[in-house]
Amino acid sequence: MASDAAQARLEQEWESVQRKAFTHWVNTYLSRRGMTVDTLESGFKSGVMLVNLLELLARQDMDFKFYKTPKLRIHMIENCNLCLKMAQNARRPECHHFGRKSRRR
Repeated sequence: MASDAAQARLEQEWESVQRKAFTHWVNTYLSRRGMTVDTLESGFKSGVMLVNLLELLARQDMDFKFYKTPKLRIHMIENCNLCLKMAQNARRPECHHFGRKSRRR
């Protein structure tokens, strides 16, 4: 029992550290636009911060319209859905340096 409780505590601590690190990483990018998120859940809830983060990561403005100040839950969901579609259809960089043929002998 004690080991289960200790394991659960370690997992919670690990999750907390990961959440804090990822939030810091997100805020590093969003700070370029004078934006920050306090928590990932509340920060990305409306989808607006997610659009901004994706624009910064892609280094281009999104070519879709989104709700800049969503008031209804459906607007927030639509914003997040647009981001997911954009990420799904994004061109993935090719990695020519990883593979059998690239190894030097």
